[in-house]
Amino acid sequence: MNCCVNCFKDREIQAVIKNMQLQGNCDICASKAVYIQPLGSESTLRDNFDVLLDVYTPEDNLPEEYPEIFLDHLENHLCYEWSIFNLTPEQVVQFLMALYPGSDDSRAPLLVHKVGILEKDDESYLQENSIVGNSSWDAFVEAIKFQNRFFSYGINNSVLQPFLNLVKKTYKKGTILYRARIAPSANGFAIDKMGAPPRDKATSGRANSEGISCLYLSDSEETTLHEARVGEYDFVSIAQFEAIEDVEVVNIALLSEISPFWGSDITQLAVNLSNFKRLGNEVAKPMRRHDSPLDYLPTQYLCDYIKSLGHAGFEYRSAMNKDGSNVAIFYPEKFRCIHVSVFDIQSLEYKYDKLS
Repeated sequence: MNCCVNCFKDREIQAVIKNMQLQGNCDICASKAVYIQPLGSESTLRDNFDVLLDVYTPEDNLPEEYPEIFLDHLENHLCYEWSIFNLTPEQVVQFLMALYPGSDDSRAPLLVHKVGILEKDDESYLQENSIVGNSSWDAFVEAIKFQNRFFSYGINNSVLQPFLNLVKKTYKKGTILYRARIAPSANGFAIDKMGAPPRDKATSGRANSEGISCLYLSDSEETTLHEARVGEYDFVSIAQFEAIEDVEVVNIALLSEISPFWGSDITQLAVNLSNFKRLGNEVAKPMRRHDSPLDYLPTQYLCDYIKSLGHAGFEYRSAMNKDGSNVAIFYPEKFRCIHVSVFDIQSLEYKYDKLS
């Protein structure tokens, strides 16, 4: 049985399959004429997945008091917690059964019973290896908002820093990004009015505290229009900003997509995946008009830490445009505004859910 490059999101596994230089049809996802990898006990992928599966323990071998919430079938863990597969859980089972054939294989209990990660319920391990210690993301948020704001110990920075180094990204000199402002008239704003606000006018944002200037940019005109929350018949100025040098940032969105096959501590990565997803969601979450500025405190704290490491900003997914991304630049002088266009918004499409 063959799997193929299209079965995977994980770039490390994709590279392993491509390096084999075998082409054919996939028995798992039904792709045709693609790079394939034969499965079985001699498969090149066995070494990769052996290390990953070592993280998991069958339910029967876990302590009686192990939390039910951490238990699930292996295929569900691999599909919904990691960014490894482009497959359904049922297809992942098919893949695993082909990779580990034979009912007497030592991996058989992992493929049949629910499994868990022992360290997720080990307080001493979490204290040393989780970015929130043996606490939780919600506890960190509560503490920094209402208990201890400037000397918070809710984040284990020594654990977080190596993971941040894995998701660094460089915007090359000459890269163009975009920023929008709703204008009072069809004349729009001049170039010198499109940059980051001066510190006396800088309000609290997801990456900056009040009084600290930060330049928020988007990857496209469409994304920046969504982020500006323009209304029908608004006039909007959209500026193009050019990087005047190479600019290194951290891509927060990729933390929860770090490959377990990069050679990092897989168990440590596994116990942090849910925290990384929360962090990515918190950073991208749009503020509603009645939300409190206190809701920005957790991400402001983390952004100050990222800034202290020497990074120029951080990238995050746009919650307003699902295919877009934004970047918060701590040092606005690293980009210059080179052009401004004015747009007249003609119509909007509203989508809504009935709540009651």
